[in-house]
Amino acid sequence: MVGAIKARLLDLQSRYETFYQEVCRVREHELSQLAWEIYRRKGALPGGLDAALETARRQAEAELDSRLAEMRKTHDDLLARAEELRRRSHGMEAEAHARNVDLDAQEEALKARNEQLLHAIATYNERIRDMGSGFGFLFNLLRMRELQRERRRLDEEYADVSARIESLRARWVAREKEHAKAQERLRGEWNDLVTRAAAVQAKIDHLVLTRSSLVVRTALERVLFDRYPAKPPGGAEVACNRCGGGNARSNRFCQYCAQRLQADRPDLEGSLEELSELNHHVKRFAEGMKACQELIATVTGLESGLRAFLKSVNSMIDNESRYPLAKLRIDVPGRCVEYGRSFEGLQASVEQRAAHPAELARMAAQAAAPFGPENLQWYFETMGQELSRQAKAQWG
Repeated sequence: MVGAIKARLLDLQSRYETFYQEVCRVREHELSQLAWEIYRRKGALPGGLDAALETARRQAEAELDSRLAEMRKTHDDLLARAEELRRRSHGMEAEAHARNVDLDAQEEALKARNEQLLHAIATYNERIRDMGSGFGFLFNLLRMRELQRERRRLDEEYADVSARIESLRARWVAREKEHAKAQERLRGEWNDLVTRAAAVQAKIDHLVLTRSSLVVRTALERVLFDRYPAKPPGGAEVACNRCGGGNARSNRFCQYCAQRLQADRPDLEGSLEELSELNHHVKRFAEGMKACQELIATVTGLESGLRAFLKSVNSMIDNESRYPLAKLRIDVPGRCVEYGRSFEGLQASVEQRAAHPAELARMAAQAAAPFGPENLQWYFETMGQELSRQAKAQWG
């Protein structure tokens, strides 16, 4: 049931989005037509429009300047942070170089000592061989033992120096790896900051380039939307030949899909009336689609909770078939049974024909009320606790 409700809502939402885009397209056309008429009659507009547009223009200009100032500050902050990373990277390079010089010096000293030890060991070996040749072995026995002890000491020192050289080289490799990782991280952060700064600069350049037209358009939008959001008269005497929606005879546009119902009036007064009606439709559509999206989110949460609960139920069923267990009997709490009937009410509301998202939101609002986060949490926790209680009572 919940899956069907969600599928129906998604289908309706797709249809609503198509209509909403059409409403916005038609409104954009009327707004462009009206903007030309206002420009043509500037200084002689009816109803105080000249003064209202000038006030709105100054306000829009101030807001744009404030926005540009914030964006420039953001851009400068990003570049400053990128420069700081660059300096850190250079500092790390210098430190790495200094460490490597230090390691170089230590390794060279150890290698020199290593050569000295090898030469000394070779010398001692030669002397021991000379003393041990012929009858010298008998006369030089004590001296040879002293030389052998000294050679063993040299061997031990040689092994220690060799180990220190290997340890030094391992430290070198470790430092290089750490340095490379740190530099890679800094480069990534630097690239991210520079890319973000470039994106902000592109927006700044666009706003500066389109400043004049943007200010005029913003002022025009604001004044016309605030002053002319009149609601068209109700009624369903005329059916739209595109979507079939009912409209009052005086409606200029279909309130569902924005299909034109009357001939276009390109004059200023006629365009103001047409835009007024379209403004109402845009506002109503935006509010209705938001409510529809919230309803979809609620149903999605409900679907997720049911999926988790069914997983627990299926686990119980699996245990029944896998082990010699009696069939589990579940007595659903009465309050949960009553709450479950809310699903049927929600489905009935969604299944009703709602050509407009605002209508759907109005019809489904009451049916969706029981499905708040706290109620859903209570429902699934109660059902889960009952399932666990019965399993323990019947299976032990």
